[in-house]
Amino acid sequence: MNECRIAVGGVVIGLECSSEEYAASLREYFATGATDEAPDVRLKLDVFGDDIPVVVPDSLVATKRLNGDDFTAAGGLVAGRYDPTARRGELRVHWVLTKAQMTRVFEQLLYQAFYSARAARGYEAVLMHAAGVIRGGDGFLFVGASGTGKSTVADLSQAHTVVNDEVCLVEFGAGGPVLHSTPFNGLYRRKHAGCAPLRAVLLLAHGPAHRLEPIGAAAAVAALTGQVVAPLGLEDALSPRISVRMLDLAGRLAAAAPVRRLTFTLDPGFWRAIDDEFPVAGGHP
Repeated sequence: MNECRIAVGGVVIGLECSSEEYAASLREYFATGATDEAPDVRLKLDVFGDDIPVVVPDSLVATKRLNGDDFTAAGGLVAGRYDPTARRGELRVHWVLTKAQMTRVFEQLLYQAFYSARAARGYEAVLMHAAGVIRGGDGFLFVGASGTGKSTVADLSQAHTVVNDEVCLVEFGAGGPVLHSTPFNGLYRRKHAGCAPLRAVLLLAHGPAHRLEPIGAAAAVAALTGQVVAPLGLEDALSPRISVRMLDLAGRLAAAAPVRRLTFTLDPGFWRAIDDEFPVAGGHP
């Protein structure tokens, strides 16, 4: 079978492709998530379209429309159907979404596939717009909107294990929250697969000096809510219910791990500020 299997935390997404060559190209792109494990969700992927220029929206969530088990998004650039009982679906995607930077838009469909698999498995986890770094066996989640410095933090943290610069997963385990790598943003090649207990969540801000500051619970939840990857399955469309889920997940994350505001400049010295409050066990990074 021409299938690319992608592990995202504790679930696996299977993409059935039209050719082994295309499946292999997806495995290469999603290298840090490639797996042989059986999928929790299987999607048949069909790529279509010609060379006529098309307009691609930033969001496949805001443009998604449901009609029973069928859905469309991006004005028809995406069409599909998903049966949550069978855990099987079909995706018809315009080829432009599978090339270069546009692949990041295509990934939004896989976020939805993750949440469908999460619901089917009862897997307690959330995707966050965040960079993730493991240092000394501890996981640190650097959260922020586009332009706040997630990729910069990842680039400045190469002395440690960077698990992603854009989208990370936090699993809510019985022993506490765990930071996981994800295969998303396969264009970023300076990342590694890994997981570690989540030591702290750091809200990014630029400033003249490195500084770690406490933040109130309400402010922390508000900031985190905006960076939760919408928990929208393939069977869902955007609704007030999804917004409530985002708030609930942000609250759960804020209750599970310390949240601080990290003001930083463009050098790796911010790790010294982090170490003042969250020192590595044994004193060695």
